[in-house]
Amino acid sequence: MKVIYVLYICDINNSNDMLRIKEILKDKGITGKQLAKMTSVTPSTITNIVQERNFPKPDLLQNIAIALDVDIRDLFTPTKDTETDFNFKCPNCGTQLTVTSKK
Repeated sequence: MKVIYVLYICDINNSNDMLRIKEILKDKGITGKQLAKMTSVTPSTITNIVQERNFPKPDLLQNIAIALDVDIRDLFTPTKDTETDFNFKCPNCGTQLTVTSKK
């Protein structure tokens, strides 16, 4: 199954660190030039994306996620506190349970 995520962004110029590609590259020890080669784009394309001068199209976002071996959602700065999105309580004692993901 092929899933394509379509994003509608009103003002890309005010993205305020919307993408985490620079952070992921650093964490994985991959250069922008290497990512460019892995995704078949020019190094300047990756530079412009990382420096948030340009926003990649959905197909390039998908290729970047695949190249970096991350879920496409991990390329974005979270907009919600995902650790508190759930409201679970212990059925026996009623204690609030916190749900976190383990990577």
